Amino acid sequence: MTANLALLNAHIAVFFMGIAGVLAVASGFDAWLAAGYRVSFGAVILGLYWLVFAKDRRLPPWPIALGAFAMGAVLGVHWFAFFHGMKLLGVMLGSASIGLEPLIVALAARLVLKERLQTKTLWAMGFSLIGFALLAMAGNWEREHLWLGFAWMVFSYLLFAVLVLCNRVWVQKESPVLITTLEMAGAIPVTLLFCSSPWWPQTPVAWAYALGLGLLCTGLAYALYNASMQVLAAPTVGLLLSLEVVYGMIGGWVIGDSLTSAELAAAVSISSILVIDIGLFLRRRYVQRLEARNTPPR
Repeated sequence: MTANLALLNAHIAVFFMGIAGVLAVASGFDAWLAAGYRVSFGAVILGLYWLVFAKDRRLPPWPIALGAFAMGAVLGVHWFAFFHGMKLLGVMLGSASIGLEPLIVALAARLVLKERLQTKTLWAMGFSLIGFALLAMAGNWEREHLWLGFAWMVFSYLLFAVLVLCNRVWVQKESPVLITTLEMAGAIPVTLLFCSSPWWPQTPVAWAYALGLGLLCTGLAYALYNASMQVLAAPTVGLLLSLEVVYGMIGGWVIGDSLTSAELAAAVSISSILVIDIGLFLRRRYVQRLEARNTPPR
């Protein structure tokens, strides 16, 4: 996989992760029911894909398989901590706290995997933090359980950093699709503990939303995200998660929510990583074409 393809896969993955909340709101599912559909249908769809289309159906060593299943449970706890923190902080401050996630992932990758931050990643992270600061200033800082909410959010980001580091190591030798399938399966029991009943979608429209959440926002998204880590460093894929907030804002606007000037400014600032990646890609294409044009025929 080339670096450009890995970067494209990561951006597509984060886009579908970002619109998951929009689909969940449009469907009327509560947070845990949406999460249950995501991991359950995502695991089934990815497992079938691996069985039918995978060229190498070799199972990973049992310690890795067991570890991936356990990381699925960690992912489920991460979602619980994230949802609980958002409830305590409110949407604005909760969204602003997401700016901490890339920092925690980057620091963990530096300490554990010894991966350095690229210059473009540092610039993008700086612009992104400005955007999250704008969201924080627009939030309500008079909430009763403010610091408890931040503690839950930081805890959720620490768990996700562990997941990213494990996947970064595992996908170097094992199938990203199979690793993702095992993780989705491991998250199912955790989500079922909190899901409302009845669990099964009750209408064709509900089935469409549930399958969309499972197939696109989880199965495809996490498979592409994990596959991109075969090439991209953990700090890079961690920073891309900031775009979830932007896609969520855009999706909310599409379904009728209004955006304040502070939110628009924050979205532009957080989107710097997307602008930088597109600019660097176009620059590389231009240089390649220039070199091809100046190369004499043999």
